[in-house]
Amino acid sequence: MQGLLISGGGTGGHIYPAVAIVQAVKKINPGLPIDFVGTPRGLETKIIPREKFPLHLINIGALNSVNIFTKLWTVLSLPFAILGAVGLILKLRPKIILGVGGYASGPVMLGAVMLKPFLKMKLALFEANAYPGLTNRWLSRFVDVSFTNFEISNKFFKNPITVGIPIREGLAPSKKTTSDHLRVLVFGGSQGARGINLTVTEAVKNGGPWLDNVEIVHQLGSTDFTKFDHLYRDLKPKNVQWFEFLYDMPDRYRWADLVICRAGASTLAELAACEKAAILIPFPFAADNHQQENAQAVAKENGAKMILQKDFTSENLKKLIMDFRENRGSLGTYEKSIGKFFRPKSAERVAQELLGDMK
Repeated sequence: MQGLLISGGGTGGHIYPAVAIVQAVKKINPGLPIDFVGTPRGLETKIIPREKFPLHLINIGALNSVNIFTKLWTVLSLPFAILGAVGLILKLRPKIILGVGGYASGPVMLGAVMLKPFLKMKLALFEANAYPGLTNRWLSRFVDVSFTNFEISNKFFKNPITVGIPIREGLAPSKKTTSDHLRVLVFGGSQGARGINLTVTEAVKNGGPWLDNVEIVHQLGSTDFTKFDHLYRDLKPKNVQWFEFLYDMPDRYRWADLVICRAGASTLAELAACEKAAILIPFPFAADNHQQENAQAVAKENGAKMILQKDFTSENLKKLIMDFRENRGSLGTYEKSIGKFFRPKSAERVAQELLGDMK
């Protein structure tokens, strides 16, 4: 049976919406074969095997926020990556190919466009950001449908459908457990956020009354895990748990009173789905400054507190934590407001549109 091929990955912002989509697809068509394509360096190598889907790897690098040598290697390796993608498509003969963004998405979708005149396939894109990247803007003219998160991005696509962002199962508002402690969840994505890690660890190292009745779970990410792991081991803080990566995010969201994180579109969708108060620290080098725009849109509606990274100092963090600890009512205000940004049934809408008459 011809199935579904999903291309993309690199970060959780690309992978988790894809996982949510395939979960919805399996509910409609449990027997449909589903394969993923990623790269050896992406987070997909950790997540997709846990989800028990086949993962195929191609070698391609990044073009954004990398040095000139990485960019050059990516450009030179692109033809070989496209050839590898073409070979994989010819082998699997999928009925549907969905590009979700990330390193592998470009070569696979380019290969799919080349083969579309010869193979009967439905091609689709998913775009989470208000301003799409160059690859998706170019590919949009060749695909059958594009799924978007922001209506403002629809002008870049042919046959756009605004669905919001598909989120993982288990993410929903939950009844809070009673605790005298302020529970703070800190994360910066799979690779981590160095700016956030530096500020939080510095504040913990300096200690002080801000840590009284506060519990922290800190996801450090893979990039600087060893460095900050050693620091925490030396400090031995009683009220901080730290990890390289968190696989149980639904449980972590339920535990948390307050979240400190970046402002990627997928992260904001999860915060909205779980109705979690948050301090947003936009990644200052995001393409087209899209994270700051995301954060500003939410903060404008009182859905979160936004702080630019240059202003996210240990002293500011301590003050914010003490303010939230002493004024728990402000958490409820943020929770109610951010919940308005949630678009339910996003994954189901994508799945239904992809499958069409294959149901």
